[in-house]
Amino acid sequence: MLPELRKETEEELTQWGEYVPGGAFYNDEKVVEALPFAAYEFLWLNKKMKMDRKTVIEWLNEGVFKNMLDKIICHTLRKLALRK
Repeated sequence: MLPELRKETEEELTQWGEYVPGGAFYNDEKVVEALPFAAYEFLWLNKKMKMDRKTVIEWLNEGVFKNMLDKIICHTLRKLALRK
């Protein structure tokens, strides 16, 4: 799933003209590490929900985000790609 979403996100960022290739974008460990933060931010931006990091990690591990996981991973990849 990650390679497909990475390719899709890379194409999107290239169209924006903002994409700066970086190691974190291509590093699976960095994506997994950033996922809880991106999930929290995604919930805050899209659902106006605030919660603690522990709950977000539990929800990721329990599959609560199953229907939103692609969007959350793409959000994570955007954050990693656009990080200066």
